[in-house]
Amino acid sequence: MTIKPSDITIVSAGEEFSRRGDKKLVAISRVSITFDNKEDLDACIKALQESDEQLAKLDRPRYDWQLVYVYEYTISFGVAWYDKKFFEEKKDAFKDPNHSVIFGKFGKVPSDFEVQHFVAID
Repeated sequence: MTIKPSDITIVSAGEEFSRRGDKKLVAISRVSITFDNKEDLDACIKALQESDEQLAKLDRPRYDWQLVYVYEYTISFGVAWYDKKFFEEKKDAFKDPNHSVIFGKFGKVPSDFEVQHFVAID
């Protein structure tokens, strides 16, 4: 199956297009979540947008969202990490029980997330 650009909806440009500035990227995480229905997908989009608005207000965030896009019922996005120690401590924060309240808003648990981490070479 070939995915055409017209099949993908960009939800948020993320830090790649404006917010990175002079911050050094130390790692990237890629995340995908597949939903069973549009309502849960929309709830996830809303949660990411609210989080993005909060990150945009910070002077020097230790992480930021990257491009957020949707294909069918799958949302994919990246996390740009700017602090190596913070990355090591928080890269699997989505598995923390405290996130269950957020994930419950869109019917997901940590095992539903596909996550890959990539560390930059110094």
